Amino acid sequence: MVFLVNKQWLAITLIGWVIIVACSWIIPLPTLATKFIWMALQQAWLILAGLKAIQPKKLMQFELAKLFSGIRAGLVLFVLNTAISYVVVLILSLIFGMEEVLMVLANERSGIGQLFAVKNQITLVIVFFLVVIGAPVSEEIVFRGGLLQGLAQVTSARVANFITALIFALVHYYVIQFLPVFFSGLYLGWIYLKRENLVEPIAAHATVNFIGFMFNLFI
Repeated sequence: MVFLVNKQWLAITLIGWVIIVACSWIIPLPTLATKFIWMALQQAWLILAGLKAIQPKKLMQFELAKLFSGIRAGLVLFVLNTAISYVVVLILSLIFGMEEVLMVLANERSGIGQLFAVKNQITLVIVFFLVVIGAPVSEEIVFRGGLLQGLAQVTSARVANFITALIFALVHYYVIQFLPVFFSGLYLGWIYLKRENLVEPIAAHATVNFIGFMFNLFI
């Protein structure tokens, strides 16, 4: 089944996202509240504009079976991602040294670490919504529902999934974690192409982010 993507709205969505990200780089982020605002603005834009680019009534039909299937897929993805991360760190440590690799990894994780710097109830609720709900919904709408589906209309599904996963990994600005994020993109894209809906990849993405949220909260 082919779901046509509104390419004009997809382009508007991506261009608007680039503008918002550029503005967040140019304008200083002196407080955690400001960082929250920029993150929420990005996610709101991706969701609202992204929905214009896809067919939400067909791609986001909710069923409990899809939700639970997505959660199971997310648990599998978390385990696989953890294994890939350990292998990447091990290999890079043999080449560059463990201290250098851990320093780069700590720098990559500093952004998410800042969100948990102040552990009061209000802050944690905001972080939960941004990380566990906002990020999966906004990113899956744009990357799987928009970009992947749009590319699948002009090339093969495998090529479209590869390109989408590559872009997905690149926009996260990671080095050490690039391969795990790239694999996540491939896996989430595979779920989307197999099931032809966004509920399952959103649920899988949210499950991975929820586990990460809990680790950052308690460890």
